[in-house]
Amino acid sequence: MIFQKLLNLHREEQGAISLVSVFTMLFFTFLLLMIVNIGKHIDDKVRMQNAADAATYSSGVVLARGMNGIAYTNHLMCDVFAMTAYLREGRDRMAEQVVPMALAAWKEHGMKYPQAKFPRFSQLAPLITPKAEQEKIAVTAFGDMMQAASEEVLPVFEMI
Repeated sequence: MIFQKLLNLHREEQGAISLVSVFTMLFFTFLLLMIVNIGKHIDDKVRMQNAADAATYSSGVVLARGMNGIAYTNHLMCDVFAMTAYLREGRDRMAEQVVPMALAAWKEHGMKYPQAKFPRFSQLAPLITPKAEQEKIAVTAFGDMMQAASEEVLPVFEMI
């Protein structure tokens, strides 16, 4: 009797489609869960990559701003050093020792311009020679002005 039921079970096809449908639905459910899981992993990877890119960009901006600050500070330090050197020269007036030699060279070479081949150079001779004395007065006046200014301002720059 049991043997007969087993034979009938094998020949009977009633309800077979529901069994196939259950296994198919189970397979598709697992497949859908796998696809969702892969999508979640890909989304996590994209988010991590975006976070890493944002962190890199932000650190680059911070680094660039810091370097700009250092460059600006270096520029200001160079300006202060240049002003200090300029004011020390105004205080010490060492360059005025060269003025008589330079003006003598102007006068000497100014006398050579009338023999120049170019007409514009020959016109310079009457202009250069009289300017030498005026330049000496201008240099002395500028030296006096820089000496007075350096007495007031140089201590501040030297302290910086």
